[in-house]
Amino acid sequence: MTTDSPHTTTPRSPLRELVRLTAGYSITSFIGPIFTILLTPLYMRVFSPTDYAILDITLTLGTLLMTLGMLGLHQSAATLFYDGDELHGRRVASTATVIAVICTGILALLIVLIAQPLAAALFGTSQWAILLYLSALNLPFIVFYTMCQSILRLRMVVKLANILALTYMILTFSCIAFFVLGLRQGVIGVQIATVLVSLLLAMLGFVLMREQWVWPSRTFVRSLVLAGLPLVPAGLSFWALAYIDRFFLRFYDVPLTEIGLYAVATKLASLLTLIIVPFQYAWRPLALSMQHEPSARQTYSKVLTYYTIFGLGIALILGLFAHEIFLTL
Repeated sequence: MTTDSPHTTTPRSPLRELVRLTAGYSITSFIGPIFTILLTPLYMRVFSPTDYAILDITLTLGTLLMTLGMLGLHQSAATLFYDGDELHGRRVASTATVIAVICTGILALLIVLIAQPLAAALFGTSQWAILLYLSALNLPFIVFYTMCQSILRLRMVVKLANILALTYMILTFSCIAFFVLGLRQGVIGVQIATVLVSLLLAMLGFVLMREQWVWPSRTFVRSLVLAGLPLVPAGLSFWALAYIDRFFLRFYDVPLTEIGLYAVATKLASLLTLIIVPFQYAWRPLALSMQHEPSARQTYSKVLTYYTIFGLGIALILGLFAHEIFLTL
């Protein structure tokens, strides 16, 4: 597959290119929430609210571990990616990926060591430590997959990014259905399916991008880490705004049953990602690739205005029709 390199080609119309890329990434963005809608009623019928709360807390912890372990490297790689020729970009991406996998591997080992007391604190019993073991095992694989997706978006290779994302979604839905409905493994089945899918997707990502990998450069390690670390607090802030309420609820002894019902509502509210996610995927590499153009400031201003108006409009619609959405489930 041959594609134009972002290092050598600049779109004539940034806004038009943004619309094109957003539309391209919308394929997986639309299918993702559809799978969420399909899985949520499945979970509601198979799991008790308590089980769903346990699953949601586990997934929330997994998101936190990813945020900490990646050290902002997927974003720092984007910052340095366009500062040289194509080989420079490939070396930056390869180095960032190796660092991210190593850091998350160390963090996963730490979680394994404290899984028993951590499970007791989160779930009230250490019998669910198996979920934390599986989360730790999953961490390096899902991070590698995430870095592959980031690199494909930096190169603006929409087709490969969509293939990888669609495969991830299809495998996730199939494996969860198999382990939960077929084998009746419950919450543990969801975690086993997650690890299996992450492993398969990491392998697929490596194969699809085999021509892009180059030997990591020690020269970029310091620059990548220093550029990524200041972004970690921002990532943690985003995580806190979106997820930390689960832990506060547990701290104040809110029953897992009620947390489970609350988690279902937040999943449905994530339908807003139909608009936000494809835009973010498209905008970041495009914004960085045009940062030195004279018209960059004007384009940034227009995009922010349109994004704010459109995003708030969709949020308003979801809020107005929340009751009807729940009734359909």
